[in-house]
Amino acid sequence: MKAIVIALIILVVFGAGLAVQNVSLPSEEDTIRLFFRLINDGRTDEALKMMFAKDEQAWKPYLEAFETVAVVNLKKTESGSFQADLDVKMKPESENQPIPYFGYADGLNVKLINLVKDQNVWKIKDIATGP
Repeated sequence: MKAIVIALIILVVFGAGLAVQNVSLPSEEDTIRLFFRLINDGRTDEALKMMFAKDEQAWKPYLEAFETVAVVNLKKTESGSFQADLDVKMKPESENQPIPYFGYADGLNVKLINLVKDQNVWKIKDIATGP
């Protein structure tokens, strides 16, 4: 009986490890969609962790300037970037930034998003208006 219990414990411990290894990591597209969903939900600290930047906190005011943001369309470009069509509503106070509204306008905005793989996980490298 003791041997059976030990065998079950070993099976559960090692079996759980095997199950975890089979979990797929988010794709590039999943990463972008999740990033903007977190921003839309007001979870900017979690979104910041998805960025590959020397100073993620410098991005915080930028990410907190969105009242709402949603990915409408996403497609990979020939250069490897992603063109993201974003439906945006900016907070009124973001008008007073050095670049008003951080370069966004209410409504549809087209941005290019570059990702980088960091320890086997996709991260947002930058968000730009052009190549």
